[in-house]
Amino acid sequence: MALTKRQQLSDVEFSGDVSFESGSSIDIESGSTLKIAGTQVTASAAELNMLDGASRVIKVLRVALTAGTTTTGGDVLSVANPEGADCIITRLIVDVTTPATGVATADFGVAADGETSSDTLLDGVDIGTAAALFDNADATDQGDNGKLIRTWADDEFVTGTPSATAAGLVGYAYIHYHVA
Repeated sequence: MALTKRQQLSDVEFSGDVSFESGSSIDIESGSTLKIAGTQVTASAAELNMLDGASRVIKVLRVALTAGTTTTGGDVLSVANPEGADCIITRLIVDVTTPATGVATADFGVAADGETSSDTLLDGVDIGTAAALFDNADATDQGDNGKLIRTWADDEFVTGTPSATAAGLVGYAYIHYHVA
């Protein structure tokens, strides 16, 4: 039976091809940092363990709504696909914390550019009456044209377009998606 000695090291840096025998472990003490390719790993071990076996990770992009004053496409929201690859939007939540001062509804959806109106996720939600939460998983919020799941091509945008001025509007859009 072979015995191995546990060695405590500090300020150790591995470079080049480094491998460890199967069953080996590296304990990183509290307060220490781990970098991979020069980037510090900030996730906890529990968070990293949640990824085990996952082939697609849902990401959530939080974007502030804009208090647009025109009805131009994308005046309330205009977000380019951040991945450089096709994605699938699995949910859109719009959280209006302060409504627009005018009477306005808004359409949210996937569009070819940042200045085109689309209602493929949420159709005609009321952003001008009261603080509210709109979710495209809710058939009422989807309206006539909204859908739960949409493709989001690498060169497309998610836009939000008001029917009237959205001055005073405050809130966030939460775009849930994964790379296709």
